[in-house]
Amino acid sequence: MVNNRKQKNILLAVLLLLLFSFPIISIANKSTLVGGIPRLYLYIGLVWFISLILLVILAEGKPFNKIKKTAK
Repeated sequence: MVNNRKQKNILLAVLLLLLFSFPIISIANKSTLVGGIPRLYLYIGLVWFISLILLVILAEGKPFNKIKKTAK
């Protein structure tokens, strides 16, 4: 179980490194506004927020089927 969690953490870290690398960020680095927010700031904020949610899910260590069963 611990090894599986460690693998998921490493996978998330690699995914975040890829999402914050230059080629991907340069796609979002345009001078257009989305809802009054520059696209680059919106991209960084959304990736950061989604990564926090994924980290919380990984830290809990509960599978999704257990979460669904307790919600009923």
